Parts: sequence; C-alpha cells; structure tokens
Amino acid sequence: MSISSLFYTLLSVLEVLLVVVPSLMVVAFITLAERKTMASMQRRIGPNFVGFYGLLQAFADALKLILKEYVSPTQANFLLFFLGPIITLIFSLFGYAIIPYGLIGYNFNFIYCFIFYIISCKLYSCNLLYNFYLNNSSDNKAISFRKNLHYNNTNLNKLKMSDSEFNQWLTGFSDASPKSVVVWGSNLQSLVGTGKFTKQVSNMIVLAPYQYSVVIGLLLSDGWLIFASKTNKNARLGFKQSLSHSVYILFVFNILSHYCSSGPKLTTGVRAGKWYYGLEFYTRSLTCITELYLIFYPNKVKIIPDNIYELLTPVALIMGDGSVQRHGLILCTDSYSIEDVVRLMNVLMIRYRLECTLRFYKKNQYRIYIRQDSMSILRTIVTPYFHSSMLYKITSMSYKKSK
Repeated sequence: MSISSLFYTLLSVLEVLLVVVPSLMVVAFITLAERKTMASMQRRIGPNFVGFYGLLQAFADALKLILKEYVSPTQANFLLFFLGPIITLIFSLFGYAIIPYGLIGYNFNFIYCFIFYIISCKLYSCNLLYNFYLNNSSDNKAISFRKNLHYNNTNLNKLKMSDSEFNQWLTGFSDASPKSVVVWGSNLQSLVGTGKFTKQVSNMIVLAPYQYSVVIGLLLSDGWLIFASKTNKNARLGFKQSLSHSVYILFVFNILSHYCSSGPKLTTGVRAGKWYYGLEFYTRSLTCITELYLIFYPNKVKIIPDNIYELLTPVALIMGDGSVQRHGLILCTDSYSIEDVVRLMNVLMIRYRLECTLRFYKKNQYRIYIRQDSMSILRTIVTPYFHSSMLYKITSMSYKKSK
C-alpha cells in the first residue's frame, strides 16, 4: 500500500469518526437532558453524582453497560439474540453515511433513496428478529415448574394423588396463548422461585377478582393473615391442610401461586396425642394482602367484616370450613363471636336464600347449620367451583341414599 493510499484511508476513517463520535455524544447528552427534565417535573434532583452536575452520567452508564455480565436466556436463539442489537445499531449509523464531505460526486436523488432504504432495512431487521424469536422460542413450562418443585420431591411423592390428577394440577400452571382473549386473573403465571420483589413491585401487585374471592373464602375458614416479622410492614396469607387433603391444598396453591415465592411444605405436629402431618404454604408479603388484614383484623383479632355481603361470592362460599351431617351441613365458625356468626348467617339467608339456624357448640363457640331443604340450592351455587376432592362436604348422607 502506497503512502498516498494509506493517507486517504486514514483520512476517511478520521472523517467517519468526526461524524459518528459527535453524534453519539449528542445522543448521550440529550438523554441526560431528558432525565434532568423529567426529574424536575417530578420534583426530583435527577443525575447529579458523576461529574459536575451529573454531566458525566452518560459515560458512567455506558461503562456500566460494557462491564455488565453477559446473560443469555437458555431458550433463546443465541445467534439472533446476539446479533439483534448489533444489526439495529449498524443500520442506525448507516444514516450518517450520506453526509457529504464535498459537493463533488454526490447524487442527491440517490441520497434520498438511500435514506428510505436504510429506514426500511432497520424496521425489517427488527421485525425479522422478532418473528424468528417467536417462531424458535420453546415454551416448556411443565418442566420448569417441576424444577421449581424439585426441592419438595420427597414430600410430593407422599401425596395421595394419581398421575392423572397430578398432570391436571400441573397443567393448570400453563398460560393461554399470547393471542388469546382471556379474563384477567384466569391465566396468571406462577412466580414461585422468582426471588424477592422490590417495594415498588410489591405495591403494584393486586389480587385478581377470582383470586380475591378465594382469599376471602380461606380467611372465613382455615386461612390466616400474619406479618412475617415485627419489622415487616405487609401481611401474608397462610393456609394449611392435613396430608389427606393434599390434592385440595395443591388446587388452592395453584390458584394463588402467582402471589407465592415458594411451594407447599410438609409440616408435622401432635394433635390429641397423635402425630399430625399436613401441607402448608404462605403467600408473599404484599400490600394487597395488608388491605385485607385491615378489614379482617381491625384489632388484631379475626372478625367477620361489616361488608361481608359484598365479599361473600360463590367462589368465597366454597372455601368455607364445613362438616357434612346426616341432614344438612355445619359451617365451623368456632373462632368468631356470636355477632360475627349472626352477621354471616344473615348473608347466607338473604343473599343465597339458604335456610340456616344458629347452633351452640361449646362455651362461646357457635356454628351455622344449613338445613337439608337448602342443600340443593347450595349445591347448585358452589358445584361449578368446587374441587372434586371436597365434594363430600356438600353431599349429605340422605342425599347419597336418595341417589
């Protein structure tokens, strides 16, 4: 290579740098100005730590981006994932190639066509990479959820659940197609094993209507709300059942897994001199759970809230703690005062037209008895939402004999 050709090559490189570097600098400082403007609109200071008045913040962000650990999704196409941002940046910089360094030899009609060509290529490349990602990504959620529950494999093997029931329970985690129109809350993905949420994320999470009714029903029966520690400002929901009802508690956990960080755990205890085995799970400590705590625990003691008429939906009704009788059904409301029990009984009589009476169980303990004449109405209301393992609660002895 001659000295003259080398000189012109270096000159061309210098010309490119003189165009590209200032352009990137302008983008960096425009981004900084945008962040400063948005901060002032929100009564915040904005970037002010790196450099004088935060002027070097853009360079610090670029350095952090370069030094960050490279992470690639396991199910992604590595080549497309790696080339995506590179292709996008290259087509963005191609636009500066039409900047004339002199008027000799430039066809402005060609420049106009070249600009539209670059814009089209950039849009097409982004759409192409996105379509490749959609077509080549593999969604294997059943395997991922088995991995999330791998820590409790020993306990799951002890559950009295057939293979068909387990597969039916497991497939409940899978989402609908991204193109499907679904009711909000019917396709919530499990968040088990996703780690701790930030305060901002926890405050944004709300209970979907169906899950909200399920939590209300659990609180009226065996569920409880508790703070994980004295310093924790948000409450969490706890629910426990005996091992014989393992299918039922997994059914409930499947519904609320979007709000849980871990799966059900095996618990042991002693009751009436005998060892007791059960399954227990807790939700995350969330603001939406704390709102229910303020309703059900106004004085740190669980009550039946005054607005129970609006809260007691058919979904909440199926979660009640009941005991089947020869003629009818007993709702175990032992932990509530007589005023709370009467309030709940009035809702059952007025809203659902169920014939109920108040029964004395023990000292300061009262239960609600639903008569046999109203059992057909109750079955019609709750059967569409009831889990098969708990149908015995709404099927009295006389009803079985009549069948």
